[in-house]
Amino acid sequence: MITPFQIILILVTLALVTFALITSLSSSKASLSVMALTTYLKDIQNRLWNNAPIDAAKERANMEILFNKVKSDCGEAIISGNLDLKGLVKETSDKISFISDNNVSDKKTAWLQYKASIMGFRDIYYKG
Repeated sequence: MITPFQIILILVTLALVTFALITSLSSSKASLSVMALTTYLKDIQNRLWNNAPIDAAKERANMEILFNKVKSDCGEAIISGNLDLKGLVKETSDKISFISDNNVSDKKTAWLQYKASIMGFRDIYYKG
């Protein structure tokens, strides 16, 4: 016969195991989404530095998907505390800002929107 104490002990154990699993899964989701954003930023930096053709509207849409994924999977402290990501965001936003400010093509609006997107993320998470 199971006593009330044993039932409580089993429930507490199940709660702890469930909490551990949830924490573990959310942590791996966070690292995967940060890694995806980091990979994207490194790729776009490479293309910007090599003057490869870039569709700013398409890239903005792709980047915003990754930003939203990182925001939903990570807390603000995790994002703000990631110094590697901070450096990539700063370097990439500086380059995109330079291109958008000096763009005289018919794609200027797309570049300004691309700039606004990355600068918005930068301003929220890396204010200094």
